[in-house]
This record gives sequence, structure tokens and C-alpha cells, in this order.
Amino acid sequence: MNRRHFEQIPRIVKPKAIFLIAIAASACINLATPTAAQASGMISGSASDGLLFVVSNDSGMELWRARLADKALQQISATPVQEERWPVWSTPGKRIAYIARNTEGVMKAVIKTLNIETGKETGIGPKPDFVQRSHVWSPDGKSIAHTFQIPPSSEKFITDSGTVIVNLAQKNRVVVSKVESIQQRMEAIAFASDGQSLVAQGTEHGKARSDKLWILKVRQRPHQIKKIPRGDYASPRFTRDDKSVIFDIRVNEARPRDVMLVSLETKARPRRVASLPKSDDYAAAPSPTRDEIVFVSDRDGSPDLFLANISGRKPPVNLTKNSSDADLKPVWSPDGERIAYTVTPAHDYQTRTKNHAAVKIRVIDRQGKFLFETDGVMPSWMPAWEGDMPVAHYLKKALAKNSGAASVQR
Repeated sequence: MNRRHFEQIPRIVKPKAIFLIAIAASACINLATPTAAQASGMISGSASDGLLFVVSNDSGMELWRARLADKALQQISATPVQEERWPVWSTPGKRIAYIARNTEGVMKAVIKTLNIETGKETGIGPKPDFVQRSHVWSPDGKSIAHTFQIPPSSEKFITDSGTVIVNLAQKNRVVVSKVESIQQRMEAIAFASDGQSLVAQGTEHGKARSDKLWILKVRQRPHQIKKIPRGDYASPRFTRDDKSVIFDIRVNEARPRDVMLVSLETKARPRRVASLPKSDDYAAAPSPTRDEIVFVSDRDGSPDLFLANISGRKPPVNLTKNSSDADLKPVWSPDGERIAYTVTPAHDYQTRTKNHAAVKIRVIDRQGKFLFETDGVMPSWMPAWEGDMPVAHYLKKALAKNSGAASVQR
């Protein structure tokens, strides 16, 4: 495989996914193809009106979505030879990006996109000989950044591991970090709000407390963020003004995690935000509209969600204090008014098992008021939809392809 092949996105391949719709079990299936007006009304409202998530069951891991206004649920994919993970919607791009893992043969994990209106699933290239992960949309919806690793082979590549930005419109890809250049493999990345840079957590494979934070830009060498204590890092994110980075840190195995903020504009040393000496504080997510974060802490006995001002002038507020289970992985709605998160039963969390079927997704507002709950994992936000069956024509195609054999559930 030559350099030119590596840098080009391959042709769109015929999608393997079969797209279904979840409706009430007692409802009849109308197989009539919707009009153009109905198809264009599939997406409705703001990106804070609905959820995108994964449901894990006997058939695998599939994409679903929820409409918060009436709590309607809808299945998006049914792929027996593929598992979908970590879906992320882009409003400007009008597509979902997710990790597709094959369930047969040698494990591969590749980034794909799904056009919710046409049902077309597209790989972002190159050939799926990669482990692609940590995908994030650019704010303008034109690009996807992700990390990758290439298994050893006789082929020659630009780099065997690194971070790339794939421009979907121009069909090119730019490597912004190479593991052989900086000796660090990126584990988590996030775009700045202006789309001009990425913040990344780098680590040396198999070496404890080797983590560093990096700023990655197109056609520039990776820039390390200095003056951060040695430790294990996680979840780096820009604050909404792009002037600072929030991240998790564990200085050593004997100490719990802390939430830390480092300024990118001043020479001030990093400082802990809303953390207590003996509590495990982590998974901090900066608000997209206010100078505050939501994070996970066990200071009140079980992992709960806390809301805190970045300035630290006010004590954090426990938003889920009545929960005895583990409240994890908070995700802000784009308007900064709602928070989606996962709820793991206490016994599963304590044993660190991955029983996805037992996990629920909940939504609360900034004051902790309960709004919504459903089975699922890996939540993110996307607009709601109009009508009862906006993708019935995909179900029609699936039924025709499978001789009328399809199962639809709510």
C-alpha cells in the first residue's frame, strides 16, 4: 500500500447494515415508502431534543435513538456481523459517526458514518486493516479526527500508529501525530470549539505514569502542555473559551483521581477543580454554555454527578444524591441545560464487570431534575424526529431482502 493509497478515502461501499424502526409491539407495520416531505422531516428540533445511544442484547450492540418530548424510542440499525459503539451525531454534517466492530474473524474496529435520512453507511478509509477509535467530529461537521493502530504486516505505511484528521468533503487525511516521532500513543482526543486544534492524552505503551497532554494542529509538530504533575491522565477537554483544558489525573495508584485545569494562555501552574483529598473525582465535562463542569465523585458514598463552577468559588452540588447506583459518563446537551449519563448497578460497578444489558441511561437538567430513562449505554445527543415511522422505507427494503423475515420491537 503506497502513500497515495493511504491518504485517499476509498470508494463508498454498499452498506451491510439493515435499518429498522422501533415501534410499539402492538402497532401494525406500514410498508409504504414515505414522501419526500416525510423524509425531510426525519430530523426535527435542536440537538438537545433527543438522544443517540447503543442497546446491548442477544442480537449484539445496535444504534437506537430517543425523543425526549414523548419518550419515544426507535431502533436505527440491526447488524448481526457488526457491533456499533460510541455513536456521535454532527448537526452540521447531518450524520452519525461510530465505531463498527466485526463479530466474526479477526477483530477490527473502524470508524463509519451513517446518513440517517438515506440509511447509507460509509467507512472513512483506508481499507479496514486498522484499529480506529477515539473519533470526534470537527465543529463544522466536515472532518473527523481519530486515533489508529495498524497491525504488523509486510505493507509499508506512513506511520504504524497515530492521530489523523479526515476531511470528508475533500476526501483526504492528514496525520497530526505519529507514535514513532513522539513515542506517545494518543488515547483520547477532543476538538477546540474553533476546530483549529485538538487536545490529546498521550501515553507510552506499557509504561505507568508516562502520560502527557498534547495540542495537535494540522501541519505542525505536536506541542506538549507543560508543568503538569506526573501521573495517569484521562478525558482531556477544552473549556468553552478554548483557553484552558480540563482533565482527570491520578498521581499514583495509592491516591484517588482528581479533576485538574491547566491554562493554555498563562504560566500559572495547573490547579485542582472541585476535588477533595480523599474522594475519587473524574470524568469532568465542561459545559458548552457556562463556566462550569459536571463530574463524577464518590465523596457522598457512591459515584454521583456533581455540578461545579470552574472558578471554585462555590462548593459543588450533588445532582444525583438519591441514587445508590453508580452514575457515570456525563454528557452535556449542546444547549447546556441537560445532562445524559449512564447508571450502572452498584454490584456491577464494584466488580468492574461490563454487563451492558444492566446499564440504563438517564437524563437530568442542571438542577438534577429527572427527565428521562431508558436501557442503553454510550449516550450522546442528536435532534428528535417527526412522525411515527420516518424510516419505514428502509424496513421495506430489509423485508424484501430477507424474504419478509424481520423483527421489530420497541
